Amino acid sequence: MTPALSTETVQRIEEILQTLDSQNTREMENRRNAKRLNLRISVRATVFMHNTTPNVRVYTRNISTSGIGLVTKRVFRSGELFVLEFILPDRPAKMLLAKTKFCRYLSGGLYELGAEFVESALAVRGRGQIPPHWYELAGVSIPSSGCVFPAKNKQGDN
Repeated sequence: MTPALSTETVQRIEEILQTLDSQNTREMENRRNAKRLNLRISVRATVFMHNTTPNVRVYTRNISTSGIGLVTKRVFRSGELFVLEFILPDRPAKMLLAKTKFCRYLSGGLYELGAEFVESALAVRGRGQIPPHWYELAGVSIPSSGCVFPAKNKQGDN
């Protein structure tokens, strides 16, 4: 179970997400030194694969306006795109398209992942519509199930 986030942490995450929304592409390319916020929550990542978009459970380490640090059981390829959906209390859900910058083995079957944010979009709580052009950016076809952010796996997320 994910612990409740403090009001201060939720506000800081919201500020980061708002900054992401307001930045243009050129500004987004020069954010390497963005201040990080330590964040320890469990979220679902939707990975772009041919004809499917599987869910993967990931655990956040930190977040900034330029990207996010994660821990996962799955190996991600450098350059691989995936979607994170952030659902914060009393705020609209937000989907973030992220691009893997590095993935390295930690221990115990876990990997550390660093990703940069590419784009963001509003999501309907629990039923996010992945923008169709994100599939194009990932070089995959839209699955037959459509662009909807997948529901949790019946056996739980990986």
